[in-house]
Parts: sequence; C-alpha cells; structure tokens
Amino acid sequence: MRAGNDGGSAFPCTPPFYEASGLRHPDWPYPEAGMNLRDYFAAKAMQGGVANQPNGDALAMARYAYALADAMLIVRGQ
Repeated sequence: MRAGNDGGSAFPCTPPFYEASGLRHPDWPYPEAGMNLRDYFAAKAMQGGVANQPNGDALAMARYAYALADAMLIVRGQ
C-alpha cells in the first residue's frame, strides 16, 4: 500500500447529536468510518476493467485500478 493521502472517507456523514443537548454523540468519531475515497475510486476503476476483460489477470487489474485511483486523487488535489 502506498503512503500518503487516501482521500478521506468516501461517504462522510455528519456526527449525530443528542436531541436535547445538541452535543455530539460520545462515541464520535466512530472507530470505523467506512471505505476511503482511494478504495472507492479503485473499485470503480476495477469495475470497468473487469467488464472489459473478465478473464484478465486479477492482480494486474487491481494494481492498475489503484494506480488510477492514486492519479485521480492527485488530480483532485490540484
């Protein structure tokens, strides 16, 4: 796995509040926030790769999907 920015949460959510006090939930932030944006981008790229080459080399497609995801994060940050 590469070091660096993973893009943060792919599906961020607003922290829950207690109705009466308006304070944040005591367990926020939750320990598991879900998939990060890098994984989401890679999954979308992998989906296209598998659709076009269903019998291709899975490890090569996964590596390429993450390379595309890393490129998307770089361009997104510009």
